[in-house]
Parts: sequence; structure tokens; C-alpha cells
Amino acid sequence: MSNRELKRQLIKEAERKPQIFYSFCVSFMSLFFGAFTIYYDGYLIANAEPYFSRLPEDIIGALLIIWAVIKILGVITNRTLLKRVGILGLSALWTGLLVLAITYSFGTGYPNPSYMYIALVAAICYRISYRGDF
Repeated sequence: MSNRELKRQLIKEAERKPQIFYSFCVSFMSLFFGAFTIYYDGYLIANAEPYFSRLPEDIIGALLIIWAVIKILGVITNRTLLKRVGILGLSALWTGLLVLAITYSFGTGYPNPSYMYIALVAAICYRISYRGDF
């Protein structure tokens, strides 16, 4: 590879803008799901294993909203630290919700397709983290 070609590729990568569509999708899904969880008491408990009957769903909903707001602020202000912190928090929360949904759907609960929605959001979080589109 020649120096010119390498310089051209470096310039191209430096000018590459991150795709904010997925960031906004994850953030708004998190905002809506967090508000839904807070508004409807007992939703997560009704869709959880009996072992998780003391699940703090208001705290989970509030954390989803907080991390989503951090992510949105990072995308709007173009601050990489806020975007990274936001996507890490959202990835952790959605992974926890995915484990909760899978244990219910294939454990003692009834088959519930909610794990598909949660898995999609978690996969988008992983995509953002993996590609570095902060």
C-alpha cells in the first residue's frame, strides 16, 4: 500500500460521521420502555420468574430513562464520553432485561415474545459499541 493511498484512507476515516440513527432508535426505545415500566406498576414482575418477585421496576425504568437522556445529550452535543457512557449503561440494562425475558419465556412462565423486542434493542446496542459509532 502506498503512502498516498494510506493518507487517503486516513482522511476518509477521519471525515466519517457516526451513524446517529441507531443511537436515536436505542435512546427513544429506552425512554419509552422506561416510562412504560414506571407508569404500569407490576409489568416487569408479571413477566419475570417468581424468583425475581422483588424486582425494583421503578428503579430499572428510571435508569433506562437516565441512560437514554445521557446518550441523547451525547449525540446532540457530539461528546464522545457521554455517548460511550450512555451506550454502555443501555447495553448493560438491555442485557439484563434480555436475561429476565428469556428466563421467563423459557422457564416457568408462558411463552412470551417480548424477548424478541428486547433482543433486537440489545443487538442494536452491541452494534453501536462494536462499530464504535458513538
